[in-house]
Amino acid sequence: LTAFTLTRCCDDGSLTPLQVFPSFAALWLLRSSLPSALLAKACLRHARSSLRLSVKKIRRCLMSIWSVIGSRHLPSSWESRVNAVVGLLLSRGHRICSGGAVGTDLFVLRSLVSRGASACQGSSVFLPGDLSLVPASCVAWLERFVQLGGQVVEGSASESSCRRDYVRALLIRNCSIVRASAGVVAFVSGCSEGSWFTVFQAVRRGRPVVVFPVDGPECLRQFSAGHWVPCRCLAGAYVFTYFKKD
Repeated sequence: LTAFTLTRCCDDGSLTPLQVFPSFAALWLLRSSLPSALLAKACLRHARSSLRLSVKKIRRCLMSIWSVIGSRHLPSSWESRVNAVVGLLLSRGHRICSGGAVGTDLFVLRSLVSRGASACQGSSVFLPGDLSLVPASCVAWLERFVQLGGQVVEGSASESSCRRDYVRALLIRNCSIVRASAGVVAFVSGCSEGSWFTVFQAVRRGRPVVVFPVDGPECLRQFSAGHWVPCRCLAGAYVFTYFKKD
């Protein structure tokens, strides 16, 4: 079992062969009953140190970031469902990133802050510009998020930016969210062009995507890479299923 674990760690890059070798050397020395007890102990100490390093790396990989985004006009009645999704992702060891706007993003921010430092640490909020552009209703929640260990990533826009530059900063922000995420959950209400742009970027990169179409499944947009399938564990949600490549 130890050999299998060490081999797997070496295969996935968690440990180098030089880190793995002392572990096997220690096992061999102990099994063969050679009188090299001191050498065996030294190898085991090195092995334990390497394994601790490996466990930390594996935990970081398992604790991936999922983005929860959506419409600015998401009805307040949906806040509990956003909160449930955030809670589900956190319970599975993930962290959350969102966009720092009103509507869905604000519901996500509230959910993280209400859960305290354990939820905020490792989670991120991506802004299209500096803090001066944060909606008034989000400022206090964002400040509390930072106090609890959350990260805020500012974009290039400012109060002096023209509309064209601001829209460009929004699109860059959305792409940054997708790049930082292992998967995307979107709550889409109305046309919500920004949300669908983010979903498209996630599909283009082959990320797992789950969408809650607030106005019904007929509002789901189609993409050539696959099709939508009802989610079994989340009522009202649809999972994008990619077509198998030949």
